[in-house]
Amino acid sequence: HPQGGRKPIYLSLNENFGGILGLEIQPGNYKAVFVNLHGGILYKKSNSLFGDNIESSLLEIINELLSEIEKLNIPVLSICLGLPGIIDSENCKVIKSEPFNLSNFSFQDFCEKNLRIPFLIENDANCLAWLQLTRKRKTDLRDFLVVMAEEHSNGIGVGVSLTFDNKV
Repeated sequence: HPQGGRKPIYLSLNENFGGILGLEIQPGNYKAVFVNLHGGILYKKSNSLFGDNIESSLLEIINELLSEIEKLNIPVLSICLGLPGIIDSENCKVIKSEPFNLSNFSFQDFCEKNLRIPFLIENDANCLAWLQLTRKRKTDLRDFLVVMAEEHSNGIGVGVSLTFDNKV
């Protein structure tokens, strides 16, 4: 006779355990989205970007977004920033961003001084590649090219991202 065991206990993530704040900053504007652990959109906003200092502008934007998201009673687990330029995402550093006149700027230092939330930064075109990998995760999307072109207040920006074997 077959031996039984304990009845299985099915587990799942509490989608409202926390969320991720995604932020894209371009010259002249920003877009923000707060998603739960299942990818559901809980909040989104876009607005103009003012000021010459990226640090003070970013801090002002993040503080405003966090105060609005706080009303949802869902903790912010991480902030992910997409920015045009050459980005060292492993070290949370902008190597060069022409549109924002940044060179060797450490977001790691910025975050340690101003935020108590884990912070990631990535090139904006690479963010689009990660988005495609996430949206197509049930398919065999392995190698592809993302080309992004945007008109900004200070010119046209073009970004390229390569993905090989599901690695951006």
